[in-house]
Amino acid sequence: RGFELAHHGSVNDAVFSPSETRVATAGGDGLVKIWDPRDGSYVQRLQGHSNEVFSVKYSSSEQFLVSAGADAEILVWSLLSLTVIRRLLGHSDVVYSIAMDGLCGVIVSASHDQLLKSWYTTPRYPEECAPPRIIAVSDTTAHVTWVAPPSFNLEIAAFHMQYRIGLREKWSPSLAAEEEDSPGRAAYKFNPNSESEGFSIAPQFRSMIVKDLIAATSYQFRIRAENRMGLGGWSQPSKIVKTEYGIPEAFERPILCGVGQRDMSFIWFAPNLKTFGSASQTYEIQCKGNGKSYEEHPTLAVPIDEARKAGMELLEGFRTVYARHMATKDMLVKSAAKAL
Repeated sequence: RGFELAHHGSVNDAVFSPSETRVATAGGDGLVKIWDPRDGSYVQRLQGHSNEVFSVKYSSSEQFLVSAGADAEILVWSLLSLTVIRRLLGHSDVVYSIAMDGLCGVIVSASHDQLLKSWYTTPRYPEECAPPRIIAVSDTTAHVTWVAPPSFNLEIAAFHMQYRIGLREKWSPSLAAEEEDSPGRAAYKFNPNSESEGFSIAPQFRSMIVKDLIAATSYQFRIRAENRMGLGGWSQPSKIVKTEYGIPEAFERPILCGVGQRDMSFIWFAPNLKTFGSASQTYEIQCKGNGKSYEEHPTLAVPIDEARKAGMELLEGFRTVYARHMATKDMLVKSAAKAL
């Protein structure tokens, strides 16, 4: 039939359809054209690129055609509607070549940006995240960061995180979110009353401060992503990190239990010092009275072991008195029963 101008510019690629009844060409004019190789006739053109097209590929069903070019975009075409059904953005320079499986489910692209990328066009769950990193800890907080996993061209809807103490404790979901003003970072605190499975983090965050941790305690964290197809798998645990030693909490009010001419006995209930790293070795006691304030009286330093021993002796005395009281009560009850 003679010669016919295929493109206004170079012809960069040409590929047969699987049935060999069509040929698609990629042109320097930014067009993809479809031809009938049996008689060389022009069939259709596909216009969607803003620059040269360098590569085209057919799916095995001939329902889809994929093209890529100098605009750094990869277009998935429906040959039934002759429209772009997926526009894949991710390269920063010319895409020279593409390859794909027969179902158009996976596409691999090679670009001048020195990257080889794989694309999943069929929806699926996000991949497993890389283990999160803990970049800072204090006595009650841990700063956790992570990287978003591949989500197969679907936007991530949320992240979910769990923690555990040490290596043997179960993964715990008992966390509740608490927003913080810092951009790109969230803050969360433990909530032992939470019944939810894990806790959710907004998809724009890649960093989080976990609050209200236990001082001098080892922790691990793990994370997973969610898109509209569902939840991805949990990441491998983070490295074990240990929170720093902390300052003991304030005690409850002491209880006066005895008064002498020149002394007083009182007890107090202290938090478990191991919770705070057991850094303290003494209790400090202050008093006020006789017209003097706390600061005007000397501070009495009592070694923890000595205070614990005195407390146990006092408690044993209480138990002895209580036992005598109960014995006397039982004796009186029995005597009253006999009298009746």
